[in-house]
Amino acid sequence: MFTLVIVLLIVFAAGPLFLQDQSSLEASSSPTPEDVATIRDLMHALRSASGDVPDASKLLRTNADQLNSAVRIGSRFIKDFRGRVIIEPTQAVGEASIPVLWWSGHKWLNISGAVPSRITLGATDIPPFLAVALGHIGINLILGNELGDRMLQAASGMDISDGELILSIAIY
Repeated sequence: MFTLVIVLLIVFAAGPLFLQDQSSLEASSSPTPEDVATIRDLMHALRSASGDVPDASKLLRTNADQLNSAVRIGSRFIKDFRGRVIIEPTQAVGEASIPVLWWSGHKWLNISGAVPSRITLGATDIPPFLAVALGHIGINLILGNELGDRMLQAASGMDISDGELILSIAIY
């Protein structure tokens, strides 16, 4: 409970720094049946990459189309959420606009990041180590069950080759 109060205080204090009046992204289309099939294939690949041996990393290959299908499916859980993923030769770029109710009306939390080098929250660049720490804490608080801890431990590496994002993961 104390942690939640601290997080809310930080959000309200830092809100004006990070919230913006406009979304940085256009509204995306609704998920299609092809998106559902793509996500099903991605989940099968994720299950195949997981195993019963701790610390035994396996490779998960994905591309921008699969990740954007996941974004469209995920956008159904947050009304007006907007996002996209672009895989460039040396980095994966993710962008999201999350609607936020604010006492002065409707605002947007615009987030963009180029993994492995740059994270922007609103109009503010933040160091990647801080972004990882905030994501880790946020996932633990929002989803519980120490999911942020497990996600952080599962990802051990990333590479980009021929338009594919190759993740080295250890999930058991």
